[in-house]
Amino acid sequence: MAVGKPEKSWKNIAPKPDPDRLLSLDPRNMGSVEKTGPGAEYLFDADRELINETAPKNNFADLLEALKGKEKEESKTLFSAFGLELMQKVAKVGEKHKDRAWEMIEVCAKQTGLPFPHVLQVYVELFTLCSRPIDKWAIAESHPNKMRIQQYTCNYLKAQQDAGLDTDGLPCQALCLSAFEQASKLCNIPVDVLLTKQLPEEKMCEFTFIPK
Repeated sequence: MAVGKPEKSWKNIAPKPDPDRLLSLDPRNMGSVEKTGPGAEYLFDADRELINETAPKNNFADLLEALKGKEKEESKTLFSAFGLELMQKVAKVGEKHKDRAWEMIEVCAKQTGLPFPHVLQVYVELFTLCSRPIDKWAIAESHPNKMRIQQYTCNYLKAQQDAGLDTDGLPCQALCLSAFEQASKLCNIPVDVLLTKQLPEEKMCEFTFIPK
């Protein structure tokens, strides 16, 4: 014979929001480390203007034209310069549009003495977001000994293929490696940056960051 569930000795009561503790989003209060406590308003998401303001430095079509007819080493130099300059622009614009999550990451890094990986991760994520907003990617591992970001699609690679450029050996890896190495310098967090998997053979580009 089936036994029914015993009656609960308590009553579930849905919690009601406390208006005094609600946080609202207000871009006027970006960069609000000093504005803490009840009633403070914070922005907890990346500002869309990040992409718009970095767009002039993200003119990949011009880079494609410059790459035509170039040898591998020349192409690598062009890719590296593009990645470095774009990362510098992303960092500058990111500081301007810093949200509360970024602020708290920096606060925690100072309190714990552990800036890696999360401070660097902010720059890596912003670069990936601003350079290719519709690509698919994820942080696969993030702790004080290692960080890995996996890029599953890449519009930069597709643009090269569509333009008929030789992508054997993935020469464009120099772009991302240069950008991430520049991020390391901007954060003053020394790391080795390695390409540990690459498109299209391994279905992703994976960049691994190991603190020195």
